[in-house]
Amino acid sequence: MNLSIEFRDGVLWAEVTGRVTLGESTKMCSVTCDAAVERGVNRILVNVSTAQGELSDMDRYELGQRMAEYYITKPLVFKVAIVGNPPLVNGFVALVASNRGVTAETFSDTTQAVKWLNRFAAREVPRPNRADLLISVDEANRHLQEVQAGYKDALAIIADTDYSPDGSLALRQRSREYAQAVKQYSDAVMALLAYMETARADGKDAASTT
Repeated sequence: MNLSIEFRDGVLWAEVTGRVTLGESTKMCSVTCDAAVERGVNRILVNVSTAQGELSDMDRYELGQRMAEYYITKPLVFKVAIVGNPPLVNGFVALVASNRGVTAETFSDTTQAVKWLNRFAAREVPRPNRADLLISVDEANRHLQEVQAGYKDALAIIADTDYSPDGSLALRQRSREYAQAVKQYSDAVMALLAYMETARADGKDAASTT
């Protein structure tokens, strides 16, 4: 299987030719993803229209799962268009990947694929850097501490007094705010960890080529 990559108008084009296997397809997904991350591009078109081979339903399931597991560790939210026709491409890989957090669709021609990808052009998110991510974690942590203090105050009032509708309503509101702050902090930390993991992998790749 052969892979060529180029960038056109903010889209990574991955042209696949030759005989397709599960192992080489998995490698193609990771190589393509890494190239997109390096350029800060989150729209990917994979064209296998001229490729040959046959994948079983289990192979397709494994490929979609591995693709999603790899893509979601990166600091970009990807949109992936797979172009091809039966029997090699039947939409199952894209379906499995979509069910695991990667927006993916299957098309029979590149024109429709590009049109679909361009719907996301205005919403592309620039690749974050470590400094920005650290600031986000710090801000989320400060907000969490403030909300936590308010939640404890509301809880203390309920504990010290008899039940009242106003007190109960205030505690529910504080509880919702606390849950949202916890999620915000968790998301910020996970984004930082994903970035660090990508940087670590990129460093290993660079070292292996020297």
